[in-house]
Amino acid sequence: MYISAETLDDLLMRVLEKLLSTKNHVKPSRGEATEMTGVLLKIRNPRARLSRTETKGTIFSCIGELLWYLAGTDDVGFIAY
Repeated sequence: MYISAETLDDLLMRVLEKLLSTKNHVKPSRGEATEMTGVLLKIRNPRARLSRTETKGTIFSCIGELLWYLAGTDDVGFIAY
């Protein structure tokens, strides 16, 4: 399978669309997942390889996610806000 887009954000959206529409469900040790194998991803504009959403993150969300990992929980309520 080959997926291409102009920018990284566009490519991520196309990959998510494909993942949501695929019927290839697997059951790894931590719960059900969807996977695609043998996929080639291409960004047509090599200068657009950084996500526009990268600058929207703050240090507080990074610290919150780190604490969530360290807590060893899978409760997303901890980081949902």
